[in-house]
Parts: sequence; C-alpha cells; structure tokens
Amino acid sequence: RRRGGAAVRMGDHITQKFRALFVKANDTLGIWTATQSRASALVVSAAMVIERLPELADDQRFGPLKERFPTLPQATREAQAVALDRVMTNLREEIEYFDELVKELDRLQRNAASLFGGMDPPPPGGGGLRRGPTPAVAECVLGLRDLWRIHRDELAIKRALVDELTCDALMSDLEEVKALFAAEPNLDPDAVRRLVDSILDATPDPQSRRRQ
Repeated sequence: RRRGGAAVRMGDHITQKFRALFVKANDTLGIWTATQSRASALVVSAAMVIERLPELADDQRFGPLKERFPTLPQATREAQAVALDRVMTNLREEIEYFDELVKELDRLQRNAASLFGGMDPPPPGGGGLRRGPTPAVAECVLGLRDLWRIHRDELAIKRALVDELTCDALMSDLEEVKALFAAEPNLDPDAVRRLVDSILDATPDPQSRRRQ
C-alpha cells in the first residue's frame, strides 16, 4: 500500500514538472505574439518605403519644388534610404528575438524528453497511458516538441520573407510578403491554444491548491 501511495505521489510530482514546462512555454508564446505584432508593423513600414523608391528616382516628380530646392530630390532619397535601413535593422533584431524564443521552446522540449527518459521506473505503456484526466507523459513530451517544431518552421518562413524586402521588389511581391508575414501560415493559433490548454487545464495548479 505504501508503494502505491508513493507511486501516486511520484506521478503528481512528475505531472507538476511537466506542467511547469508548459507554463513556461505558454509565457514564451505570449512573448512571441507581442514580437509578431512589432515585427508585422515593421514589415509594413519597410514595404511602404520600398514602394515609394521608384517614384523618388525621377527628379521630375518633384515638380516646381525641384526648381526652388535643387537638392531636394537627392536629400529625399537619402532620407528614405536612412529610414529603410533603420526599419530593416529593427526588423532583423525582431527576427533574432524570434530565434531566441524558438531556442527557448527547444530547451523546454529537450527538458521534457530528458524528464521522460529519466523516469524510474519507466511510465506504464511507454508513457502513453492516462491517469484519469491527467494527460499522459507522452502527450506532454510530444506537445512541447510540436510547439517547438511549429515555431521553428514559422521562423524559417519569416526569414525568407524578410529576405524578399529588397529595393527592386515588385509591388505584388511586397503585398504578398506583408500578407504572409501577418498570417503566420505555419501557425494555427487555435490549434496551438488547444494544445497548451489541454495540458494546463488537465493538471492542477499547485498554487491554487495552496490558496484553497
């Protein structure tokens, strides 16, 4: 009987460790969302500057102002170049921030795999058996792995899209870049939310227990 009670307590202990990993993953996803908002705005800004460049290349488009201010066309082009460089620098910083978030998700899924591999005795059914409403160990491990892979692949798409923001990009290409970057085609927000909530909702929060 004592052994059975210890097994339950051990199960609770392991469950809370996995829950803690998902809490950290959930926090990381919140930061990803905020980063996405900033980065999407920068992509739009970069595209707007690039779209204006062909018009600014023709001095005649400045009309009478060119006669009164001969240096205006060149000064305007230089100002736009500085603005584009600033936006692209900030955008690349956000991309690197995405990379840090992907690394954090990778760390969490590796910790989950290590936790699973170090369980002694091994979980019944290879970790695929549920204990009541509590998610199976394998569900936790695979869930974190899926979160990492999804966001890793989305980051690869983002890097490719940013590389398309060049001064000779076509208007149609710029529109596609803006749309795809904002849409995050490799991410299904509802599916990601369900995945995280399926673990957090099914495992008790130890802080709640203490408050009760």
